[in-house]
Amino acid sequence: YRTITVKMALPTDGDGYYLLSSVQDWKDFAEIVNSGTNQAANARMTADIDLGDDQTHIGTGRFKGIFDGNGHTLTVHYSSSDYGLAPFRYTEGATVRNVHIDGSIISTYSRESHTSGIISNPKGADVISNVWVSVDIHSGGSGWIECAAFIGCSSGNSTITDCLFTGTMTTTSGYYNGCFLGYGTATISNCLSTGTFDYVGTHIGFRGTHTNCYVKQFPSTIPTAMQLTDEQLTDGTITANLNNGRTGADAPWVQDAGADEPRLALFVNP
Repeated sequence: YRTITVKMALPTDGDGYYLLSSVQDWKDFAEIVNSGTNQAANARMTADIDLGDDQTHIGTGRFKGIFDGNGHTLTVHYSSSDYGLAPFRYTEGATVRNVHIDGSIISTYSRESHTSGIISNPKGADVISNVWVSVDIHSGGSGWIECAAFIGCSSGNSTITDCLFTGTMTTTSGYYNGCFLGYGTATISNCLSTGTFDYVGTHIGFRGTHTNCYVKQFPSTIPTAMQLTDEQLTDGTITANLNNGRTGADAPWVQDAGADEPRLALFVNP
């Protein structure tokens, strides 16, 4: 007797989004995009996914679709010498939204690594919104490493809005490392970093255009407009600033009484 494995097609919803609820679903969607079958395919998570030791990334070519985490957590455990290390490696006009990315990313590439918690190398008007990154990221390469919380190196003009970083960023050498963006241009608004950065190298700083963004710790001078105090984090000042006049169900940022820091409302358990 011979066992035959039948590969089931990914389900879709009424909007035509592929529905992802498992590691295999992630891999199947990546194959659709990476093979060139449909680089503009859209996906929506319907459950938390922990990739375990699977090293599959989306966008080994250019991902041009929408990835909607739908309030779920994607946990990665990447450890690779591949150039460009992030859940979404190469994108062009893509949207990544409403997802919590957790776990670890370790780049062992000997030179440029372009490592981040969301997209390695966007090209075009890419959009990142309502994403929480709590990944621990380490890059041991040299040269133009270009690491940051959300984007490694942008060759377009990406937009990053209402995003939170609570993880760690560590490099052992290299240069052109940043906070939200490592290198290139991006328009960044209503974002917060309470994570830690331990960078070794040169050209460490803030790149992109920042509006209403706040950073707790960084290994170079934090621009005055982005500075905060522990008291402002705990007393609700920064939460109110990040909401920027948005209230009720329209407010993406929340903070429970007595909580230490703001959080994105989508990821706070009711």
